[in-house]
Amino acid sequence: MRANLYPSKVRLDASARAFIPRLNGPVLDVGAGEQPYRRYLKNGDDYVSMDLSEGRGAEIVGSVLDIPLESDSFEGIICTEVIEHVDDPQSAIRELLRVSKPGGLLYLTAPMSWGLHYEPHDYFRYTKYGLSSMLEREGFEVLEIRQIGGVFVMSWARMSDVLVTLLYRAGFPLKYLVGNRLRISILSLIAFPFVALVDAVATLADAIIRGSGNDALGWVVLAQKDGESVDK
Repeated sequence: MRANLYPSKVRLDASARAFIPRLNGPVLDVGAGEQPYRRYLKNGDDYVSMDLSEGRGAEIVGSVLDIPLESDSFEGIICTEVIEHVDDPQSAIRELLRVSKPGGLLYLTAPMSWGLHYEPHDYFRYTKYGLSSMLEREGFEVLEIRQIGGVFVMSWARMSDVLVTLLYRAGFPLKYLVGNRLRISILSLIAFPFVALVDAVATLADAIIRGSGNDALGWVVLAQKDGESVDK
């Protein structure tokens, strides 16, 4: 339940559920972390995880700037919340294109408005136009771009992130009474109704108030490498 208290994570997960089943294997997950999206693939066994370090169980250790794999190797690529942490994102996209097979699909997400994180390696924020330009410049065709939240969802998500973090810190002493896992569960149950209610109101406001779509938490992109078309 803890992740459900962060509206940005809830929306990223919902987008992954909608888009990732469209990827065929083999699939490379760049910056896979704890591999939260593997379960949405039709064939989770045809999956390769890559990250900068071995600590999270990545099958391949490497950087998106120099992927240690052969060209034209993957039908699908997952790259979520990675390129803002790369100091040369255009080169990163070039590498994603290189390891994609002709006609292969790329599922990519990037923030437009979010606080500093994973410092000091936090370099960029993106508009949908910037992402499209960068992808098309290297040879991807953008099939679809989906906005993650408008100005009201974005504002609430930013505040919620701070408030929920403060709640967990304030409730830290509970760890010594009930253990850490139960502490998190108790605090999450207390906060969830309020967080969910305000998030629902923010979502409704974005839907009915004109101009709210000019801002966003971020963007979800589905793109295809030039070549033989694949079923959408």
